[in-house]
Amino acid sequence: MPKYNIWEIRTKPPIHISIEHIHPITIDILSRRGFLSKSQIIKFLDSNHSIVNPPSLLPDIEKGAKRLHKAIKNNENILIYGDYDADGITALSITTKFLLKLGIRPFYYINDRITEGYGISTKGIEYAKNNNIDLIITVDNGISAFDEINLANSYNIDIIVTDHHETKDILPNAIAIINPMRKDSVYPFKEISGCLVAFKFCEYINEKYSYNIDMTPLIQLVAIGSIADVMPVLNENRYFIKKGIELIKESPLPGIEAIIESSKINKNKLNTYAIGFIIGPRLNAMGRLSKADEAYKLLTIEDLDKIEILAEKLENTNRKRQKIDRIILKEADLMAQEKIKEGYNVIVLYGKDWHEGVLGIVSSRICEKYNKPTILLSMNNKLAKGSGRSVDNFNLLNALKKCEVYLKSYGGHAMAAGLLIENDKLGDFENCLNKLASDLEISDIKSKIMIDCEIPFSVIDNVFYNDIQKLHPFGAGNPPPVFITYNVSIVGKPRIVGNEHLKIVLRKNGKDINAIAFGGKHLLDSIINDEIDICYTVYKNSYMGNESIELKIFDIRNANNQNK
Repeated sequence: MPKYNIWEIRTKPPIHISIEHIHPITIDILSRRGFLSKSQIIKFLDSNHSIVNPPSLLPDIEKGAKRLHKAIKNNENILIYGDYDADGITALSITTKFLLKLGIRPFYYINDRITEGYGISTKGIEYAKNNNIDLIITVDNGISAFDEINLANSYNIDIIVTDHHETKDILPNAIAIINPMRKDSVYPFKEISGCLVAFKFCEYINEKYSYNIDMTPLIQLVAIGSIADVMPVLNENRYFIKKGIELIKESPLPGIEAIIESSKINKNKLNTYAIGFIIGPRLNAMGRLSKADEAYKLLTIEDLDKIEILAEKLENTNRKRQKIDRIILKEADLMAQEKIKEGYNVIVLYGKDWHEGVLGIVSSRICEKYNKPTILLSMNNKLAKGSGRSVDNFNLLNALKKCEVYLKSYGGHAMAAGLLIENDKLGDFENCLNKLASDLEISDIKSKIMIDCEIPFSVIDNVFYNDIQKLHPFGAGNPPPVFITYNVSIVGKPRIVGNEHLKIVLRKNGKDINAIAFGGKHLLDSIINDEIDICYTVYKNSYMGNESIELKIFDIRNANNQNK
């Protein structure tokens, strides 16, 4: 649990909106988040199918549909080229299940994370050639595969790219490039997942050629892929995620149900957290430590006995991944502490034979803990390969570009990237990054928490809690509302539970509320006044059949703090 240096309260717009049956504080939260009219707020809260954008607005979707329809009609060999993460796996599963319903059994290909890396590989194109493939459809990749697509063209293999990653000024030479991020795209909402692009492509073909396939069950896979790929829970994403969760609760696809059972999720309480932190990591674990094919098969096949075996394999692989995470994190954290003592503002850590499949996870945790850009690399023979994560005001991809003289290859975006470097250039590379950080005064970066509004304890009850649940589903772009209350008294003595969690009873204007700060043991040392200021979310605690409305504390300050 980080200590937040800055508490920033969202600005209240100079408007007054009143909506029947909606709590004024819920309206206040949404207006501070940019929903500035009654219609915008109602549209957000309803999140019905009317907010879904037509697939026809995606660039090249007509070209792609015509080519795929031709392949279906002529019984051509079709290969779907997926990716090894949850978004790519669900996109691959959606497209496969759609074609299977049409009586087409496609080939598929997923890169090996370690030996091939991300995107279309030469090995994948050679596989297509050797299997007499006529048409490749990429899902969640392909937008930067210039050479590989040219190679496929030389083999008379057509390619339809469906992707959602940022594009360069020029596009690869494919039959169709269906990507909302294209610079010429008129698609109104760009931040959709690769699996949603794949879904919309299938949906468009389904309607255009009157295949009459029921696409509704596949929305479950869209929800999982979108959450796992941290897409903002806004606009049409909100509809697909909300609808997908409802469908999983009502009638999950066999593979999804098997993951829910093996991971012991309460299906009735399934939410974005469970998908993002329980289901998603299990799908990703296969690509990290084993073969992503098995996660894909789990979501695609119908044989319940095989599904059960695959779900158990996912569970065991994820446990193994967690164990590797812990070992590397412990080692890397000690190294990071030394780097910080030495004054480094970009943390570059490397170890011999660290497992490449978990470096992104561990670098993310180190970055979050110390609020500094972090790169972890595994050294093997003369090369080091790894992954980095960054903070808001340090564009990692731009930094790698400025230090590319030391790198063999790299790619990514502002907040995350992968790279390959020769071992003997690690020191110069680290110095280059830290020089950039020094120029940007990154040492002055402060961790910040966004607070929606101030509320009194008097409004916190079951009615209020139930009303703010209308903001669900939560996730990127739509976080749970965070509140602030000033001059709160501590009742009795705070206590530490489970070694690191702070439990405390708080009082304001005669009303007592139980509160907990998960991982907040360190907050106890900073309390020196009788009254404190707190920022928190409101949640429902269920224990032994009893439910109570309590507070989940993010941070505590002594009352009368100058930042108040």
